[in-house]
This record gives sequence, C-alpha cells and structure tokens, in this order.
Amino acid sequence: MPYIKITKTKSYFKRFQTKFRRRREGKTDYAQRHKLVVQDKNKYQTPKHRLVVRITNRYVITQIVRTGVNGDVTVAAAYSSELPRYGLTVGLKNYSAAYCTGLLLARRLLTSLKQTVTEAGGKQREGHLGEAYKGNMEVTGDIVTFEADEAEHAGQRKKNTYWVAEDDYYTEMDRLDDDDHVRRPFRAYLDVGVRATTVGNRVFGALKGAVDGGLDVPHNVKNFPGYDRKAEEEDERWEPEEHRRRIMGETLGEWITAVADGALAEGEGVAARNQQQFSKYAAAGLTEETYPTKLAEVHAAIRADPVAAPKKPFTVSAELKAKTKKTKKISGDERRAKVAARWEKYQSDKKAAMASRVQELLAVVGGDDE
Repeated sequence: MPYIKITKTKSYFKRFQTKFRRRREGKTDYAQRHKLVVQDKNKYQTPKHRLVVRITNRYVITQIVRTGVNGDVTVAAAYSSELPRYGLTVGLKNYSAAYCTGLLLARRLLTSLKQTVTEAGGKQREGHLGEAYKGNMEVTGDIVTFEADEAEHAGQRKKNTYWVAEDDYYTEMDRLDDDDHVRRPFRAYLDVGVRATTVGNRVFGALKGAVDGGLDVPHNVKNFPGYDRKAEEEDERWEPEEHRRRIMGETLGEWITAVADGALAEGEGVAARNQQQFSKYAAAGLTEETYPTKLAEVHAAIRADPVAAPKKPFTVSAELKAKTKKTKKISGDERRAKVAARWEKYQSDKKAAMASRVQELLAVVGGDDE
C-alpha cells in the first residue's frame, strides 16, 4: 500500500467549527446578510430595510423586510400570483412580470405609510408617502438617479445620492417652509439571496419596478438587460431602449411570432411543439402587438389600486376533512383483537379458496370429494 499523507490532522478536527444550518443547506449567504442587516451605530435604532426578491418555478415574490432583535419583520409583500387581478393571467415569472410585481410592492408600501401633512396656510390633512413619490410614470428603461444638495433644505452639509425622480424629491423638500416633517424617499437595499446576479437576471426587473414605483433602491446599469461590458466605447455599453423592450415584453412578443411561424428546429414532433409553445398566451389573446399594450394596462391598474385584496374566509370542505381526518386512537388490547380478527378472517378465506379449488379440480377429472 503506498504512503498516503494525512492532510486533515487531529488539530484540524479539534478546531473545526460547524457552519450554520442554512449555510450547510445552501439557503443563506451570511456574508451578504451581515452587510444588509447590520446598521451603523450612529444611526441608532433606525431600521434598515431590504427589498427581498425570490423567484420560484411559477411566481415572483417581493417583500420589504427589516430586521429586529426578535428576527425579520415583513413590512409589505407582493406576489406575481396577484397579477391576474390586474389583467395579466400568463407569464407570471418572466422579466415583465417581475417588473410588475416590484411596481406593485412599491405602490402598496408607499400608500400604506400614512402621515399628517401640513399644507400652505397651516391646513392639515391625512396623506401618505405614495403621493409625494409617484415614481416614473413612463417606462424608459433608463436609470433614474441624482445627487441632492440638502444644505439648502435640511441644513445638512452633505450631498446624498437618491434613486428617485428628482422632481418628486425637490417638490417635497420645498414644503419645508410650511411643514417641519417633510417626507424623504423610502430607502431599501436589494436582497437577492443565493441567486447569481448575472446580467439581465429577473431580480433586477423587480428592482426596476420598485424604483419606478417610488422606492429608493441603490443600483447601477451594469446588471440590466442592454448593458454590454465588452463594448469598446463607453457610450455603447448601455442601451436603455433594450431594457425598455424587455420590460414591455416586446422581445417576448417577437419570439411568440417567430415560434408561431415555425422558428424551432426541424425534426419529428416539432410541429406539435410549435403549437404547444406559448399556447396559453394564444388562449389569452396575447400576440406581439397586444402583449405590450396589456402590460401598459397592468401598470396603470396597479397604480390605480395597489392595495391587497381582502382575504377570503377559509372554510373547511368535506373533502379536506376526509383527507385530514385522524385515525382514532385505540388501546393495546383492541389493537391485538383487530389483528387476531384479521388473521382469523385470512385463515377462513384461505380455507374457503382451497375448498373451492378442490371442487374445480374434481369437476375436471370427474371424481367426487369422498
């Protein structure tokens, strides 16, 4: 037997530290979570919010979460499974649906943050953050950011960068003469979990929807569709029009038309696959021309009513009762009696079967049972 060097010695195992369970399961990136959760000490107990985006096999999930002493607290949530309520019934996990879900989350959160607003003349009324930060009403695909000089308004000697519409910010800051409690943008940081942040990933579609909805989420263009880091010229690296086409479903609409024309490779069964591909889009009446129009209608419907639908009362049906019915507990004597009864029935059935078989054989040979 050849000599084998022992690389992991006793001292290695004595010093081995078991990783957290969710790290071992590959569910949590704790290095990322630490950066997203830990707040600066000079900000005291100001909550640090995260824009959590998760994509399943069927839906897109977006949440605004903050971390407290007792764990994470979900402030607001929106799911792409809610989009049929706004008119979008198919394609609930693509880039366009991720954008719609992020937009729904932003509008739902901002409209839920109520505050008393003092207008010119001292008149007070009940308002919310969504009326101050409406977001980008027109989908352009381009990044929206500016550097605000807050020395004029808040008396601060610094410049902050915000990822909201500049007009919305300065319109709200101009109210400082009438109201001491002006509303600043709602800041959140993107949390992608363990998903790879490749260029064009759907999590950035949800981020863009949240930013266009009025949230302040730091980001840049390097992960959006339409960015080409290999371009030689700096001006040629970013194409916001390509990003807009992805948001509005124009690229998907072109592919729907191409598949309908038989763009898939030739071979056995390809004709059936051409009919199956995007069949639900065809059933919903969505084509290359109607799909972007439908998405624009969905965006308008989300802005008109972002509040979550009331939950339906849960009633237990007879079928569910039958599925979840628990077996009644019995004592040991009753269990042994049931086993004995089953065994006795088995023996009697076996004897009856053997007697029947004997009669059949005797009938064949023409004998009797004596």
